[in-house]
Amino acid sequence: QVWVTLIPPHETMKWVNQSGCTKCPASKPYQYGSPDAGVYCCGNNTGLPSHCVSHDQCCVVPGKTLGCQSNPRCGVNPENHTVCGEGDPRLPPNTMLCSVPADSPLTRFNESALVDHSMGFRGCSDYVGWARILNKLAHQYPALEAVNIDDFAGNKDGGVEDCFANETYSKEIFTALHAAPGPGPKLIPTIYYGSTGHFVFKETKWLPSVIDGALFYFGMAKAGSEFCSKGCASGFERPSCAFPCAYSACTKASVKGLAIEIQDFVSALPSTYPIHIGLYFTSSHSIRSKCGDAPTFGGAQYSKALLSAALALPTVSGATVYTLQHPNSNCPNGSDGGCVVQEIFGEYARSPLKTDEQPNEYR
Repeated sequence: QVWVTLIPPHETMKWVNQSGCTKCPASKPYQYGSPDAGVYCCGNNTGLPSHCVSHDQCCVVPGKTLGCQSNPRCGVNPENHTVCGEGDPRLPPNTMLCSVPADSPLTRFNESALVDHSMGFRGCSDYVGWARILNKLAHQYPALEAVNIDDFAGNKDGGVEDCFANETYSKEIFTALHAAPGPGPKLIPTIYYGSTGHFVFKETKWLPSVIDGALFYFGMAKAGSEFCSKGCASGFERPSCAFPCAYSACTKASVKGLAIEIQDFVSALPSTYPIHIGLYFTSSHSIRSKCGDAPTFGGAQYSKALLSAALALPTVSGATVYTLQHPNSNCPNGSDGGCVVQEIFGEYARSPLKTDEQPNEYR
């Protein structure tokens, strides 16, 4: 079976370089934002921030749903042209890091004709178009079983990301993916739990109707607030940190929270939906921006305990590790994350699938 992942091109906004675009003013050269929330120019940020730290910004392109959010217009883009990128030295001129669909000789259809090239990044962000392409691709290549869209929902207060915040648009993606001759690949997007008190399926009740399952990335959102902070005196907790278990020995407390959060997903979704678990095997992914520099993310033993616990649950259809690491020591006696993946995934690769329990799923 084959999975395909679509990465929302927020980061490519920095690299797009196309004709008919407008530039940020020299006094506010740094660009950030999204098509729905608006695109803004900032005075003294570097890189591509999610907001303007200096609060010295202007709106260069109004958002589809939020307009300019009461920010002043930059005055350089009266016709709301696409904003020019800064360019990237790794790329040739007039190119970008977002894959625009091209007509492939390996298919029986023209991929390029199935997207709206007037949309962002010359059609790259036309997710309905991508769904049409993947539907036809799955019909020609039946091994294509599932489509994942990264950062789909739950990453901010339990809501759906800007690209998919409109229920109608999400349904259009889902419908196009399953159109005739069908059934098309399953849509199993990346979904986070949501921040404290904002469980994603409570905040977005229509979400189960536009997906076929979930890749749930465990980030201790509920576990951290409910019991990880109690009696955990590592000295690294921040009062505003949503992940108090992400520090030193406190990570061990979060293992028992995994089953709790998975059960919430199980209760919120139909029993036929596969639930895959995503686990961070990095030092402080998604932790640093919220809590500062984390000295450790539990280490290999924590990663092993978490991966073992996830795959032992009968409600879990599979697991994904981010990022996949090559063993840097001699396995099986090694203790790094690469050896953990080799050991745990190897056990499942050598054992038969329990087809009586999950006949249509794979690990």
